[in-house]
Amino acid sequence: MRPWSIPCLLALGVASVPRTARAEPAPTDAQLVAARETFAAAEKDEDVEQWAEALVKLRRVAAVRLTPGVRYHIALCEEHVGQIAEAQADYTEAERQARSEGARDVLKLVGARIADVGARVPHVAIRIVPAIDGVVVTVDGAPCTDPSCAVDPGPHRIEAHAPERVPASTMVTVRERETAAVDLVLAAITPETPSPEPTAPAVVPAAATRSGRPPAATFIASAGALVLAAAGIGAFVAAGGALADGVRTCRQLVTLATGACDAEKNTVRAWDWAAAAAWTGAAGAETLAVLSWTGAIGDSRPGQSASVIVSPRGVGVSGTF
Repeated sequence: MRPWSIPCLLALGVASVPRTARAEPAPTDAQLVAARETFAAAEKDEDVEQWAEALVKLRRVAAVRLTPGVRYHIALCEEHVGQIAEAQADYTEAERQARSEGARDVLKLVGARIADVGARVPHVAIRIVPAIDGVVVTVDGAPCTDPSCAVDPGPHRIEAHAPERVPASTMVTVRERETAAVDLVLAAITPETPSPEPTAPAVVPAAATRSGRPPAATFIASAGALVLAAAGIGAFVAAGGALADGVRTCRQLVTLATGACDAEKNTVRAWDWAAAAAWTGAAGAETLAVLSWTGAIGDSRPGQSASVIVSPRGVGVSGTF
């Protein structure tokens, strides 16, 4: 048998607790049998160190009969799952109950556990600034009336409230055997600053709104861009034909005179320039269409301007939107 194990019958203490000392109804025989079986299953979980599972079962047993032995096992599981502040409280209560009910087996075990766990429990030392009456301090939502509150290892939220004071809160993380000092400043509540008068919503002039339908300038510019683009393609094709004809013509000339083929070259250049000019115009027209569609031109809104720059080197847009 484990040194900290307590036999099921003793742990449940079916015959040892006076009925008159309890206000709640006495458990039925079926409930007691089920509780003994659950306690035995919890001890098996403890054997394989499944402490969380054992703790769940033991709390079900405690709902039927909370004896010193059951309380001791609950504290043992809490200790192993890291709830050492709760374990310390349950060990202490198990010792008190064991003395009251004469559970000697529990007394033999619980004293050593109280000493060991008590040295490991971290604390949060809380100081209220300024020191005033009527302060309510909570740790993780639970009231704390001791200036040094025992807590489990890990993060905790500390809050303080007092009449006519601004509530204060903070987060603190503690480890085993540590004591964290926390200062909570409760500032006096000052009169609220009068809220400004509500302002009327701005009305947008009807002239500044735009419909979702594209303006006529957009269609005109787009059509012009398509025509110029087609003209540029035609000129480019014509330049290619002129180049082929010029090559054939020059090959048939029997002369060494300089510039004999200049006429053919000029024809090709003329068609190339025509194609370039048509494509440049198409790009400019399409840019105008885009600007008209987005409202960057033809709009009366202040602070906006746009212009299209067309040159043999390309097309550019300049403006403020």
